[in-house]
Amino acid sequence: MPEAQQKLSIDWIASYPRSGNTWTRFLLTYAVFGESAGDWNIDVNRACVDAHYWAPSLPMCRNPEYRAGVEASMAQELRTGVRNLRKHWPLGDQHYILKTHFKLSEEHPLLRETNRAVYLLRHPLLVARSSHAFYTMLGFESRPLDIYLEEFIDHGGDPRMIAQGFGTWAENRKSWLTSDRVEVLEVRFEDLRSDTPGQLTKMLDFLGLESSTARAETAAQLASQDRLSALEEDARNRGAFSAGNHEVSDQGRTINKGLIDIQDQVSPDALARFRSTWAEVMGEAGYPMP
Repeated sequence: MPEAQQKLSIDWIASYPRSGNTWTRFLLTYAVFGESAGDWNIDVNRACVDAHYWAPSLPMCRNPEYRAGVEASMAQELRTGVRNLRKHWPLGDQHYILKTHFKLSEEHPLLRETNRAVYLLRHPLLVARSSHAFYTMLGFESRPLDIYLEEFIDHGGDPRMIAQGFGTWAENRKSWLTSDRVEVLEVRFEDLRSDTPGQLTKMLDFLGLESSTARAETAAQLASQDRLSALEEDARNRGAFSAGNHEVSDQGRTINKGLIDIQDQVSPDALARFRSTWAEVMGEAGYPMP
């Protein structure tokens, strides 16, 4: 069968935004290749490509008339640019790992080529805090954190994220974890932070990639916060850094502290508001109420 007609095999690193997806992509790169290219843009995409790179075209996937064309364009770019970026890939030239923040639905790009997904879950209050910092960095947010948290808590997520097809925090998780057509491994960000080699090994095994304690420990070292911050700073200094399709300011960084403690990060008023409205959602996700 000609290469262009061979079906892709797609696995996903899925999450609500600001849940550790970018860090996980670095971890996968270093676990598979055992080394760094020394360039943020290469390392972050070498093992797992951001599907939101195609963001301007993805809304057309909702229309069956245009869906096939969008997905064919994505497949062609994967087979050319990404293949050149990663060189040899252990699972073959038709296999790719992609990042997504979308809810899982019939409109999700490349759904028919999808096999598995790792779903990264992070506590919603820490997601909200990180989202506020990220939007501030992009120049899209100027409100104090507590005002932002009110909106996030009341809507179940950032309204901008909901409008982009990511859904609420709870909807996003539920769409992936209750799917009967995609095999899903759920990994908590908090567990990945506290036991990076162990959780990374679990992900590698699930994705069918070679794993070992040594590989996972090397990846954890290469993807340390200090080292990724240095890579980001270098890319910024060279004018080779952006967040998706957006320019960034010097007000913040993509790789932050990866906080896992909640009470010290939000005000008592925000905690009280959260406790009064999110009890059921937190119970379904298995998180204790803070």
